[in-house]
Amino acid sequence: MKSASKRGWDTIGFLDGYEGLLEPLRYRPLDYKEMDALLFVGGTILGTSNKGRFAAKTGHGEATSIPREILAQAKANFQKLGLRALVCVGGDGSLSIAQQLFEHGVPVVGVPKTIDNDIEATVITFGSIPPSPAPRTRSTGCAPPRKATTASWCSRSWAVMPAGSPPTPASPAAGM
Repeated sequence: MKSASKRGWDTIGFLDGYEGLLEPLRYRPLDYKEMDALLFVGGTILGTSNKGRFAAKTGHGEATSIPREILAQAKANFQKLGLRALVCVGGDGSLSIAQQLFEHGVPVVGVPKTIDNDIEATVITFGSIPPSPAPRTRSTGCAPPRKATTASWCSRSWAVMPAGSPPTPASPAAGM
């Protein structure tokens, strides 16, 4: 956002993930000065959604096609707002949706962001914690930044377990 601002570009964020691209449009302006503190708390201020009309992931390596009418409505709203690109930050689910939007004619920039290393051709992404031989250290180290993410999914309950690791006696220590 800072680079965009320095170039005189406006940035907006869609509320509740891709669902904000559909009627009724839900978005907010993003000011990099206002967002600066997010570097230290993690999470999302826009809300998220991995279900609903854009659900594309059905399992590891498996995706379904988003209905063409949903893709067409998202593209029409993208164009109505006069946007030049949709920057999509996320894991394999978010980027699977971004790929389908791209194939439907929406200019997309995909930014890999995953906590469970499920995106091919990435070793680690920003905000991720490198593998540690001590699952408890790794899981409790990632719990505080996840509180902001949890707040964006306020209608849900959470149980935390280290992604990509087999359960260990230390794993339950990461509960929130």
